[in-house]
Amino acid sequence: MSVTKPPGRIRRGINLAKASWGVLKSDKSLMAFPLLSIPAGLLVGLVLFAPGIAILAADDKATWALVVFGIIAAYGLTFTAIFFAVALAACASKALEGENTTVAQGLAVAKSRAGVIAAWSLVQLTVGLVLNAIQSVARDQGGAGAIIGGILSFVGGVAWAVATFFIVPVLALEGLGPKPAIKRSVGVIKERWGEGVVGSAAIGFVFLPLIILMIAALVGGFALFNTNQPAGVALLAVAALLFALTALVSSSLQAVFRVVVFRYAQDGTVPVGWDEADLAAAFTAKKKRR
Repeated sequence: MSVTKPPGRIRRGINLAKASWGVLKSDKSLMAFPLLSIPAGLLVGLVLFAPGIAILAADDKATWALVVFGIIAAYGLTFTAIFFAVALAACASKALEGENTTVAQGLAVAKSRAGVIAAWSLVQLTVGLVLNAIQSVARDQGGAGAIIGGILSFVGGVAWAVATFFIVPVLALEGLGPKPAIKRSVGVIKERWGEGVVGSAAIGFVFLPLIILMIAALVGGFALFNTNQPAGVALLAVAALLFALTALVSSSLQAVFRVVVFRYAQDGTVPVGWDEADLAAAFTAKKKRR
C-alpha cells in the first residue's frame, strides 16, 4: 500500500500561488490596486520629503531636516501601501464569494478605514525603525555585539511578521484598531495552528526564476554600461521591468493568500480551486526538542 507524501514547503507554496493567481484572473480589478499604489506612493513620498530638501538647500547645515521629513515621508509611504492593500483585501474577499468588484468599491472600504490605517501605519513604521536601530547599533559595536544584535533584530522581525500576518485582512474586513487588530491576528493564528508558530507557507518561491533573471540583467547591465552603453541600458531596463513585474504580482498574490487563509482560519471555508491540506499547513510549528 503506497502512502502519499504530503507536499513540501516549496510545492505547497507553488500550489497556493497558483490558487491565488486563479482569484486574480477571475477579477481583474484586483491588479489595479498595486498598480495605483506605486504612483500614489511616489507622489506622497515626494511631496512630504520636498520640504526637507528645500530647508537643506537654504541652509546646508540643516541636515536634521532630511531626517525629520524623511521619517514623515516614510510614514506617508507606509500609509499609502497599507491603504491600497486594505482596498485589495476588501475586494478579494468579495471576489472569493463570486462577486464582481470594482476599484471604487475597494477604495471606498479603505477610505472608511482611514483612521485605523493611519494608526496602524504609525505602529508599523515605529517597529520597523526600532528593529533597524537595533541592527544599526549592534553593527557599530562589532564582534559578538553585532552578532547578538543581528540575531535579535532578525528574530524580532520574524516574530513581528508572524504576529501581524492577518493585520490587513483584519483592517479590511473588521476595521479594528492597532491593539485589537494585533490581538485578533495572533488569536486567529493560535486558535487554528496552535502555539509555537515560527513561519508561514511561503508563496514567493514561484518568483525565484524572475528574481534570478532580474539579478543577471542588473549585473550584466552594469558590466556592459561602459563598454557597450546601449546594451547596458537595455539590460538595466529589463531588470527594472522584471523588478516591477515581480513586485506587482507578488504583492497581489500575497494579499489574496492572506485573505483566503484568514477566512479559512475563521470558519474553515475552502474556496473552489484551493486545497484544504495546503491551507491547514499555512503555518509551521516550532519543532520540539527531544
